[in-house]
Amino acid sequence: ISKTSLKTLRLCGREFFQAVVYTCGGSRWSLHPNVSESRKQTLIAYEALPSTCCKVGCRKSDLVRMC
Repeated sequence: ISKTSLKTLRLCGREFFQAVVYTCGGSRWSLHPNVSESRKQTLIAYEALPSTCCKVGCRKSDLVRMC
């Protein structure tokens, strides 16, 4: 485990979304019409990530989960 993977950053608003786009490689995202219910539940769980990253910080590994 590298030190950068353990480093947390507080990212709020535009900074959070820019970091996700940078981490995931682009802004060409869309929700496929045939997304399973379990995948939808996972996506709902990630809705709290922007708030959490702003309040307490998040790691790059947290951002990767948004891809």
